Amino acid sequence: MGPRCDWVCLSPKCRQDGASTVYNDLPVNTTRCPVCGSKRITRLYNSAPGILRSGSRDLQRVIDDAGSQAQAKQDGLRQAERTLAKAHREIQGPKPPAPMFAVPMKQLGAALKSYGLSTTVNSGMLNSNVGARPMAQPSEAIIREMARGGVKTQIALRDKARIENGAVVE
Repeated sequence: MGPRCDWVCLSPKCRQDGASTVYNDLPVNTTRCPVCGSKRITRLYNSAPGILRSGSRDLQRVIDDAGSQAQAKQDGLRQAERTLAKAHREIQGPKPPAPMFAVPMKQLGAALKSYGLSTTVNSGMLNSNVGARPMAQPSEAIIREMARGGVKTQIALRDKARIENGAVVE
């Protein structure tokens, strides 16, 4: 016994209530309808063909039924999650729209100031008055050392100044 699959007969003889008749578990190499003998039979690709031995078809149906029940349960859980999430969104209300604002570059400073931000750059990032780290002020001795040394010395001394003032070094 070879692989089997589902077929539909498109012949007017096999139509019932205006719909084509579907035949389950016919061999893959079927060429004619088993009822009317018509060659207008088409294979349905609704499932992969299975190679079953005699007696295992009943077992396969039991397995398919169990799988479909498990899938239905999973679908029910997903639907319940969607319903719960929808109810949660309705309780919270609509999200506020994302603020959009286009400002000409000449007016950027004034626009940022109206939101409590400044355009001064600290460590490559815009400094905000809310939640910003305090800028470490180096001592006089460190400033003199920075003037004498190179770039590596300046970075090391800057970090030393931050440590002296209690700031976190990145």
